[in-house]
Amino acid sequence: MLGAGVVDDAHLDTVLWSLVWRGLLTNDSWAALRTRIGGSGTKVRLPQRRGRIALPRRVGPQTSAGRWSALPVVNMSAEQRATQVADTLLGRYGVVTRGSVVAERLPGGFAAAYRVLAAFEQAGRCQRVYAIEGLGAAQFGTGAAIDRLRAVRPGGRQQRTSVIAAVDPANAYGAALPWPDPPEGVTHRAGRKPGAWVVLVGGELRGYLEKGGATLLLWGDENEALNGLAAARLHGTRIRLTSVNGSLPSPLDARGKAMQAVGFVHTPSGWRLRNEDH
Repeated sequence: MLGAGVVDDAHLDTVLWSLVWRGLLTNDSWAALRTRIGGSGTKVRLPQRRGRIALPRRVGPQTSAGRWSALPVVNMSAEQRATQVADTLLGRYGVVTRGSVVAERLPGGFAAAYRVLAAFEQAGRCQRVYAIEGLGAAQFGTGAAIDRLRAVRPGGRQQRTSVIAAVDPANAYGAALPWPDPPEGVTHRAGRKPGAWVVLVGGELRGYLEKGGATLLLWGDENEALNGLAAARLHGTRIRLTSVNGSLPSPLDARGKAMQAVGFVHTPSGWRLRNEDH
């Protein structure tokens, strides 16, 4: 599979993860996946103990760490596979839209999923619903998800703040919903990128932290987003802000004072969280 000759770490890492995404390989821990999502794939340097002869030891990237093993190959027809995929989509999203299917990058795209979901509707396994305004009539949901949506009263939505990965299915932006336009004067755009985070307040996007923790975009009430970000614990991301809506806030302006109020500290290299333990 890898061919003859020497295979470098980068090539081996690419092959391993291509097999993972195809459902052919698994790992005995979550460490490699968490490192990959967090964006830190540097090699590990093992300390040498004094008084002992240093033996040659080779450690690859952290994204390849752990013990890998092959998964059993499951023989199923194309129809069975499509049915399983449709069930997974309904369980993951509750209400499946064209955008959520496209975001999954499934073989056959939305057309293939639509045929199965329409068959599910005929069989009573899901319902066609117009739950999300502006996304067309091709929306399918489970009975439980639809009942929960109907129970929500207008204006009664809880203003819960959540900080989740940008690629998380719970983040509807970039899938079921389009990303909002960048703040005025900003050219950087948000996206469903591994390592990036979103701040949602009552389900609405208030902040987007780019992979690496240096660039932050804010919409609406900035205090809500800053409070949520300061209270969150983002695995694998150390926040060192050098750009907030396209510029570096001053400790003396309103945004800088708001950042200090929630625990950010201004340093020569940018803004960091006080007592940060990421």
